[in-house]
Amino acid sequence: MNYKYLFILIFLIGCSTFESSKKSNHSLSLKPVKKDSELKTYKRCLSHSKVLKLLLKRQTSLGKYSWLNESSSKQICKKQVKKVTSLMKFHQNTVVVLYEKNKKEHLRNKKILDGIKKSIASKKRASFIFRSVNTSKKEIDSEVSNIVFKDKAALIISWGGERFLKRLSLWQKHLKIPTLIIGKSPIKGEHQYEVLPNKSNYALQLLKSLKERKIKKLAILTPAKYEKSTLLRLIKDELSRSDIEVVYDVIYNSNNYDSMNYACRKIFMIDKNLRSAEYKKIYLNEKEKANKEGFKLNTDLVFLPAKVSYDAILIPDNFKIVNHFVKLFDFYKMPRIPLVGTYEWRSRDLLSSESDYLQGAMFIDFIGDPNKIPLAIRGTRDQKIQISESLGLGTDYHLMSYYSARLALVSTIDSRSLRENVSKVLRSVRIKDQFFQNKLAFKENAFNWPSFLFEVDQGEIILSEKEKKPRSP
Repeated sequence: MNYKYLFILIFLIGCSTFESSKKSNHSLSLKPVKKDSELKTYKRCLSHSKVLKLLLKRQTSLGKYSWLNESSSKQICKKQVKKVTSLMKFHQNTVVVLYEKNKKEHLRNKKILDGIKKSIASKKRASFIFRSVNTSKKEIDSEVSNIVFKDKAALIISWGGERFLKRLSLWQKHLKIPTLIIGKSPIKGEHQYEVLPNKSNYALQLLKSLKERKIKKLAILTPAKYEKSTLLRLIKDELSRSDIEVVYDVIYNSNNYDSMNYACRKIFMIDKNLRSAEYKKIYLNEKEKANKEGFKLNTDLVFLPAKVSYDAILIPDNFKIVNHFVKLFDFYKMPRIPLVGTYEWRSRDLLSSESDYLQGAMFIDFIGDPNKIPLAIRGTRDQKIQISESLGLGTDYHLMSYYSARLALVSTIDSRSLRENVSKVLRSVRIKDQFFQNKLAFKENAFNWPSFLFEVDQGEIILSEKEKKPRSP
């Protein structure tokens, strides 16, 4: 064979192979490839469909959602992706109030429900569904299923025990349905909002009030039961960052009178070894009196009077315990200095106390001027009430539920039927009334509840201002 012709033949075969390869590669590039957005939608659909299929098992009647039950998640997300997306994305302006049946919490439940109902009583566009459940996984799951498939809810308002809220939060996290929890939530979530007094605001208001009254040195009597509480930690953190010096911070047991007595002796420096010269002088005087009157001196009754090296005493405990301390202050002849309390001082017993030590005492509370708080508390628009009348059990819950319903209405109506917009509205909405004065409703998913300073003045509890108006004679 002639090598010249062989070389030409090999060359022609090579060119033909190269052309066919080019055509093959070109034809591969024309095949449809899923876009990134489509891939994300598909993955999201798979995640959602698994959750929805689990929930659907709790439905007694599958109805129009039988397609979701019969197919696998992969098949659903190839054929029914729009239906799955619609279930997760859109709502029908419905607010579901879901709470735990609990006889022990009957009073709290009643106060919360009253607050919600009074908030929506005059609102024609309100669509609220009320449901109570037992604390069983099966029953909670069943109600959550109804919320998704039957109610197509925009938002949930809920409260209850830790077990109940944990189960609800697990579903809520996957379903991304905005939820207002009245009280403390055991699980945090992106679309979960706590409606309760704001502890950071509380600590700042306490610090501000102390500074306004030129208190530079402070003694704290810390109850052991609250030693690790978030509120007390925030208060002490704010104090540590300020120029107010904490001279003493003594821990006591609220159930032990001897422990409370020891705490007083500690902050009053009632130790004869620390003040020996002063004690000796008192001892000799008492001994001389006893000799003159002809009886033997009881050394247990010889004690040093209270010595204070601070401007005020903070007692973050309930008023029953404060009353015990007041008796000890009187016994140890403590000089008149301001006493400072927390919201637990809110008690009618505070008004009935006749102790001079409580005159000028002050406490920080979450409730403001009762004449400015909403209709839910006042009863009628023209009715005026005294502060002492609002110092009862349930006032906090009444207010929290009132504002929860109000926020639910605003966020659902302004969301244009998109669940993700409900959260956007909640994060930006302001409460415009005399009580909140145009403040943002939430800071980092926690209710931006204000705090107020109250003072005991001539047997009355008054909402304090920096410059109080003089009383008429």
